[in-house]
Amino acid sequence: MTGEEMERAIEFLLQSQANFDARLEQTNQQVAETSRQLQSYAETQSEFIQIVTRHIEAQAEINASLRESIHELKASHSDLAASHGDLAAAHSDLAASQRDLAASQRELTASQLRTDERLDRLAATVERFITEGRNGNSQR
Repeated sequence: MTGEEMERAIEFLLQSQANFDARLEQTNQQVAETSRQLQSYAETQSEFIQIVTRHIEAQAEINASLRESIHELKASHSDLAASHGDLAAAHSDLAASQRDLAASQRELTASQLRTDERLDRLAATVERFITEGRNGNSQR
């Protein structure tokens, strides 16, 4: 091998190493960006779980309140049948309880709608992440 051939071989090896180093740096940056995205999605999921847990707990409280109201309504009805008391007052109490039940139901429905909206946003975020991951794109 002549000196010129040796120099070309060394130049080729150095250029190949430089290209490899550049690709490795790009890959490292992509891995770091993916890690940041995954951390962000993990935080979003944790927040979502906390929100859903709070809504479930709130719904459980509303359900307990509804059961108590139903129990009270049944007790009131039994008392009215047994005592033949003031039917007008009982009717008024029943109507108020029904309004309370209707208000509780509206509150429950609104809470469920908010939970559905947050779930839809989370699903869109996860779907976007999956789609971007498959296409090799990163938007961060």
